[in-house]
Amino acid sequence: MVMGNKNHLNRLIWLLPLVVFLSFVVPSTTIRAEQTVKRMGVDVALDKQGTATFTENWTVTADEGSEIYKTINLVGPQELSNYQVSMDGHTFKRVSTWDPDADRKQKAYRYGQNEDELNWGITKYGTHHYKIQYKVTNFVEQTKTKQMIAWQFLNRDVAISPQHLTIKLHDNNKSFAANKGYGIWGFGFEGNTKFSKGDVLIKNTKPLDEDNRVKIIMKLPRHTYATANKSERSFDSYIKEAFKGSNFDYDKYKAGKTETEKSFSWDWLWDVAYVTPLFIVIYFGVRSVIKKRKYQKYYPSLRKLTKETQGQYERELPTSDIWQAYSFIASLVDKYKLAKNYCSVMVLSLMKRNLITLSEVDDETVIHLNDTSNSEQLPSGLAKFYDILQTAAEDGEVTNEMLANYFKDDFESSQEIWRLLLINSNDYGEQHNLIYPINQYQTNKKSETKANKYAQIHNGSALTPDGLAVRKDFVRLKNYLQDFTLLEERTPKEVGLWDDLMLAAAALGIAEQVATDLEKIYPTYREESIYYQSATDPFHYAYAFSTQSLMSDSDSSGSGGSTSFGGGGSFGGGSGGGGFR
Repeated sequence: MVMGNKNHLNRLIWLLPLVVFLSFVVPSTTIRAEQTVKRMGVDVALDKQGTATFTENWTVTADEGSEIYKTINLVGPQELSNYQVSMDGHTFKRVSTWDPDADRKQKAYRYGQNEDELNWGITKYGTHHYKIQYKVTNFVEQTKTKQMIAWQFLNRDVAISPQHLTIKLHDNNKSFAANKGYGIWGFGFEGNTKFSKGDVLIKNTKPLDEDNRVKIIMKLPRHTYATANKSERSFDSYIKEAFKGSNFDYDKYKAGKTETEKSFSWDWLWDVAYVTPLFIVIYFGVRSVIKKRKYQKYYPSLRKLTKETQGQYERELPTSDIWQAYSFIASLVDKYKLAKNYCSVMVLSLMKRNLITLSEVDDETVIHLNDTSNSEQLPSGLAKFYDILQTAAEDGEVTNEMLANYFKDDFESSQEIWRLLLINSNDYGEQHNLIYPINQYQTNKKSETKANKYAQIHNGSALTPDGLAVRKDFVRLKNYLQDFTLLEERTPKEVGLWDDLMLAAAALGIAEQVATDLEKIYPTYREESIYYQSATDPFHYAYAFSTQSLMSDSDSSGSGGSTSFGGGGSFGGGSGGGGFR
């Protein structure tokens, strides 16, 4: 009995390795066969007619099924042609009629079309590389204003969503760039878009699944391509539809501001707290607030000074010219307003010198460059701004979008403008004992010295007591420009005087209001002013151009950045689905 059991045990011991071996070499019927697109690279080349040549490279692992297919939905006059497929370098043969119910052997090395589907045989199981090529005519659409590409590369709920996706749009005869009037947005997935060496590049940052779709919208300058695909809608109407439900913001797209998220995120605080004890964060935050309050004891805010000087007026510019005023106004408004206001000043100054004219085309402000004979001896900051306009111009025109994208691509140029304006104003202030020389702001009062140090760091200059008085006079000038129609005094009607004061109004951010009020008591100003010879609504155009140019959004503006999971609209052509059979 014992011997029998021992023999039985020995047999089991010898059988065990065989069972383990077979468990590895014999496929289990409970393991699901794989059908996965590992990688998908899509190259889209455009020609002068707006026809797109697609070259798609797929890395696919398939252990069952007989074919792969993708659906193409065309719109308007779009047509598909030159369709072909290869696998691992082996060119497939096209069949005139595709039978989805045929077996894998019948579909091997074959491809075709089944209504709106592009179909090809899996041919061999395992991991293989497929190349799919085709053309789509009238891929580019001419809207009422701009040209547009609206194309869905992948739909939701499809089995062919890849883990890694890259898309490249290019034209060998053109260079796509944000500063040339092009824009790009991505919808339906987590990824990034960017302009790179004249091409548009798009890729996902998270593997795609059934909840994702991949749609892109590209903006192109009007009449870029000779397409027959035309729409009566404006490009902005499409963008407004696409932005609904997205992280992009239409108002910020129109205004050209920098942020895309609709709400502020405090995620950064948790990141800081993760590496830094929270009490340190709080300590420095409180310390910063205390420093600012001590600073405002000597440099009161514009709001406080406006209340303090109510009923007090200054009727002339407190400095010799508007460029010397820069440092004083810099201490009254934040950097965003300062840049916006002084960009308006520079635009108006160039108009005053007849170097530019302004117009509005399709709701977009356009600067037209005139003869450059009057461009000599411009103030340094203004000269730099004018040089940038000339560089950014195409055919003698600069849109706010073109300038915004130029600044995005060459950030240092915009900073150079403000640096030159500050240097010029500080030099004037030091010469007239209105501004302390750099790092020489010490006084007998420790708190005042600290306030001056804060001012030099944050404003670019520390003001002497006389300089603080000039600062206050600028507030009194602002009071006058806002109240002059209410004063019981004779308002001077000298066009040269008011043309100068309008620069001050622009620097203080109130030019449009002042222009409206001025017409009430000086009806002929519009006819006499140099500004109205260069534009029908110069102060509005200058302000709009400045706002939109300086506050370009790296996402909402279309200059590249993160995609949006939501939004995208329901217009345009592209893929309606796809999968394995």
